[in-house]
Amino acid sequence: SYTDTGRSNGVTYYYIVRAVDANDTSVASNEVSATPNMFAPVNLAATANNKRVSLTWNSVLGADGYKVRRKIAGGTYSNIASPATNNYTDTGLTNGQTYY
Repeated sequence: SYTDTGRSNGVTYYYIVRAVDANDTSVASNEVSATPNMFAPVNLAATANNKRVSLTWNSVLGADGYKVRRKIAGGTYSNIASPATNNYTDTGLTNGQTYY
């Protein structure tokens, strides 16, 4: 087995394998491809308080930061923050309004 590290997300890589010994090299194996992608954050949790919502989620290995988006019912998502850590508190909200 072998793990090819340091690849770029979103780029497709193609692989074959050949067996070798001191005297010869085999024909190539079948070709396979793989496209690495960053994992999505999981376990997003929201805790509502007076005019604020605190968000937390599991860290993603290799992420430089995160983009937090918010909407209200019937609306569209808008970027509201780009924290470097796996938590964010959204402030200045309206009590009684549902946010997504």
